[in-house]
Amino acid sequence: MQRKPITAQDILNNPGIILAIAAILLIIGTIGPWVSVSVPGFATITTSGLSTGGGRLALIYALIMLGTAAVSLGYIRSPTLGMVFPILSVSTLTGFGATVGGLLGLTTGAAGWGLIVVIFAGLVALFAAYRAFIQKTRAGL
Repeated sequence: MQRKPITAQDILNNPGIILAIAAILLIIGTIGPWVSVSVPGFATITTSGLSTGGGRLALIYALIMLGTAAVSLGYIRSPTLGMVFPILSVSTLTGFGATVGGLLGLTTGAAGWGLIVVIFAGLVALFAAYRAFIQKTRAGL
């Protein structure tokens, strides 16, 4: 039996895949530079996300998002985890937390690319929440 290739439409209609993409982006953004401060004539100081409390929290968000996506996609089969980490709630809370946390980080200095990726990952997670909501309303739940 021949499998059909995965299309962009398949990805956009699956909140589990979208949430996994958001988690991977969040991990990349957390590792990257968040703030760069230049001292004229001396040096440029760069801070990565992992060296801040917000970056560590974002990494925890990413791990929760990855676990929820794995449960949603069926890689982890556990009815208990499905009830503890429902995709709609997890993607909404982590997406909102990452987006707002990233936006608050913009006030500390010149934003690095890692902080921009964190904000984008939060928005992708919110899109996953939207797709999960649409699926639930169409299913009549």
